[in-house]
Amino acid sequence: SNVVEADDSSDSDDPAPPPPPPNRKGPAADGAAASTDARLVRLSSRVQLHTPGQDDDVEVAPTNLAAATEDLPDNGRDLRLKKIIADLKAKLDGLWPQGIDPKTKLRWINSDATVATKASEVLDLPSNANVVQGEANRFNGDKVGAREYIVLKARIKQRESLMKAYQKNTIGLTLDGEKKVICEGSLTKMALSGKNSWKRRHFKLVYAPAPRYAGPYLQYFEDENSTKEKGRVLFAEGDMVEIEPTAKSAFSFALLAKTHAIKLKGYAESESDLQRWVRAFNACINSFTVANK
Repeated sequence: SNVVEADDSSDSDDPAPPPPPPNRKGPAADGAAASTDARLVRLSSRVQLHTPGQDDDVEVAPTNLAAATEDLPDNGRDLRLKKIIADLKAKLDGLWPQGIDPKTKLRWINSDATVATKASEVLDLPSNANVVQGEANRFNGDKVGAREYIVLKARIKQRESLMKAYQKNTIGLTLDGEKKVICEGSLTKMALSGKNSWKRRHFKLVYAPAPRYAGPYLQYFEDENSTKEKGRVLFAEGDMVEIEPTAKSAFSFALLAKTHAIKLKGYAESESDLQRWVRAFNACINSFTVANK
């Protein structure tokens, strides 16, 4: 059987938590850090996240969010915090669902700007001065970096919320981390053995998100009555789906690895069936980005 193997490993997107500064040791330091964390939780609950709507202004040029923030002088900046902030920016830049349309992406960019503004306004309140100071104390008094760190955390929380909602709306299911078949039906696949051989098979797409499971996979069988699996395709982070009409069919697609190696090539019976499968494939690919909690 034709089995495509994929990497089962799972890496967390979250940067490693920062170690305490050398000058803060012992129970008193631990208590201060815990108090700061508690204040951050309370602060986070006060930042009302923005839900993008149809009436939002979308005339904003797409941009790389990691490069969009203002460059700040190095004077007084803590190097550990700068590395953490760089990692958070990279994480935010990666929180885009596979298959998102340009108009929706523009709304998300505007939503991100709204959340950043609201978080900054909350931090400007005199009652929250101790929150910024508490974070700065962990990083050699770097208040500028502490403020940027807090705002970035709010932006990431917003983006993860949008990602989960996008998953539910595009696939029609609440993808909550449990293993389930999210798409099933017949497709005609090309043999990847080098032969120009096409065979109709019955497929089941199983949503099994990491890290609880090894990752989503696509099973295929001789026909809809068969119980013996002929093979499976494992999804991995960075996979992508391409839709391009071929001589075989106007409803052709290819599932590609991050390296652009072909993992599956086939075609559906109709445009609506093709779109049904592509939405499901993208939901599985996006599961590596969405934080399933």
